[in-house]
Order: sequence, then structure tokens, then C-alpha cells
Amino acid sequence: MSYTSFVYSNLKTDSRIVHSGDTLRVTFQLRNSGARDGEEVVQLYASKLNRKANDPIKQLKVFSRIALKEGEKKEVTLSVAATELMRWSEESHSFVLPKGKVVLEIGASSVDIRLKSAIDFQ
Repeated sequence: MSYTSFVYSNLKTDSRIVHSGDTLRVTFQLRNSGARDGEEVVQLYASKLNRKANDPIKQLKVFSRIALKEGEKKEVTLSVAATELMRWSEESHSFVLPKGKVVLEIGASSVDIRLKSAIDFQ
């Protein structure tokens, strides 16, 4: 629990994931808008837009604890290896990158989402 408040803004995603060796980078601004210094645990969740019945609703992919002084603003970059986004394919009996849109959500928890974006996997 934090004794201050935070504002998330300016979400940018690097959506050029083609191979399993690529890395997804998500960048955003985090500002301590409260009257005290504090820490925020920022979290990145991923979910398939048109998911199948056995796909997870939402998965935590990465998190980071960010300390900010009162009024301080910082650019935060979270990185996720493409292998973390792969799903098991019954057809090919291997892990593959998802096809279609993947929703990325940034927030303080799975129910406190502040920013959202979708990237398209070809």
C-alpha cells in the first residue's frame, strides 16, 4: 500500500515482434501526483483479444517497483521476451507466437488498469 497516488500516461508499444528471439518493449510515463514520496509496483498484463476457451483471460508478464519523490515523473520501460507471449499449438505440437491482436494492460494490479493498448501479431 502506498501513501501517495500515481498517474500513468503516454503509453507506447514496440509491436515489431516477428520471431521468438524478439523483445516487446512497453514505455509509459509514471508521475507521483501525491503529497509524499512513494513506490508503485507497475504491472504489465497480456491477453488475447479473441481468445479460445482454453486461453487464459489475462496473464501477468512483468512487473517493476518504481520509487518516485513527490511530484517526480519518470519514463518507465517494461520488456517482455517474445517467448513469454508464446502459446502451445495443438496443430504444430510446439509453442508459437499468437496470431491476431494481443491486449496489453498496464496498472497497479489486475483490477486497477490505467493504460491499455493492442498489438497485432501476423
